[in-house]
Amino acid sequence: MAKLEINNVSKTYNANKPNSVEAVRDVSCELDEGEFFSVIGPTGCGKSTLMKMVAGLIEPTEGEITLDGESITGPREDIGVVFQEDSTFPWRSTLENVEFGLEMRGVGKQERRDRAHDILELVGLSGFEDNYPSELSGGMRQRVAIARTLALNPDLMLMDEPFGALDEQTRLILGGELLRICQETNQTTMFITHSITEAAFLSDRVFVMSARPGEIKELVEVDIERPRDESIMTSDRFNEITDDLWEALKSEAQIGFEQSMTVD
Repeated sequence: MAKLEINNVSKTYNANKPNSVEAVRDVSCELDEGEFFSVIGPTGCGKSTLMKMVAGLIEPTEGEITLDGESITGPREDIGVVFQEDSTFPWRSTLENVEFGLEMRGVGKQERRDRAHDILELVGLSGFEDNYPSELSGGMRQRVAIARTLALNPDLMLMDEPFGALDEQTRLILGGELLRICQETNQTTMFITHSITEAAFLSDRVFVMSARPGEIKELVEVDIERPRDESIMTSDRFNEITDDLWEALKSEAQIGFEQSMTVD
């Protein structure tokens, strides 16, 4: 049995109303234990809607999503989410930010502090425990958000364009760090991105969505051995994979652009 199963899932906002919008249509896919799975597609294709349904934040109009065979009907403690927006609490230190979820679960002070220290070391933030978000770079704050999620030891981690607000160099560095962390922890991850290069670098498989309503356009296997580092980006095989992804995406990107320019 797959870790995560998305079975014939569709989502229509304001269903049965004149202003209804069909965001996602009949999507089915599976994630295996420890797999890193990326979703790419044009703006407005329903990538974030799909992730929110997996997170239990919104309900599908049709279909079912299961984690370890159990239907997802709302937010769950075994599903962690990292968003693009800066989600650190400015009044809490780095250590206190990472402890927050554990504190909400009632974990004792020493246990959560020990866990937070371990995770901060994993994400390369040892020595910054007492710093506040205003004293950290954007990339470091995003590491804090990832650390806070990992501290909860989720069965599934969902990431919605977590590096989207960062410059290209920082994205590349954090992508390498994320790759290392997920390999060390065998973390099952679903990753939303606009970047073809980022998707190919991080993923075992990449799911290409069509323009709205988002459907399965293509599923691309990234058959590059792990562990990986940034050096694979200069390989012929990596270039072949990114070319395949762009070939699948480019016509949908044009449709998505035209949709975004349409005013009802």
